[in-house]
Amino acid sequence: MVSALPSQARADDRDRVTILEENDSLYFNSDKHYTQGLRISDLRPDLAPDSRWNAPFDVLGSVAPIFSPDGSHSERKRRYALFFGQSIFTPRNLRLSPPDPRDRPYAGWAYLGTSLLQETDGHVLENFELDLGVVGPAARAR
Repeated sequence: MVSALPSQARADDRDRVTILEENDSLYFNSDKHYTQGLRISDLRPDLAPDSRWNAPFDVLGSVAPIFSPDGSHSERKRRYALFFGQSIFTPRNLRLSPPDPRDRPYAGWAYLGTSLLQETDGHVLENFELDLGVVGPAARAR
């Protein structure tokens, strides 16, 4: 039996996992400059008003003009995301050894981070993102 009644579950009550893969050689047969990136993120459900994850929003709101305080708007939804990723960069000509010093150097960075997102009254989205990472050989970008 198929029900036409609306579901009680909201889409914002679930995690959303996103995998973003970028690679210029897949479509352009080229490996120059920004050559590859991968980012995996988990957008968490709406926070309950009594969630301890509200504390970072409140602290940021007290020191900067971001994340409007309680009571200033009729409807506020807060969420956070956790993510990690890696970006790889190469020069235009991969065959030169040593590489051309005027070209983009080989490089990479691996990172993890979090985003705090607040939607207010259904039309304003505020976002604060903090990324921490490593560059060079520690980024494992070969």
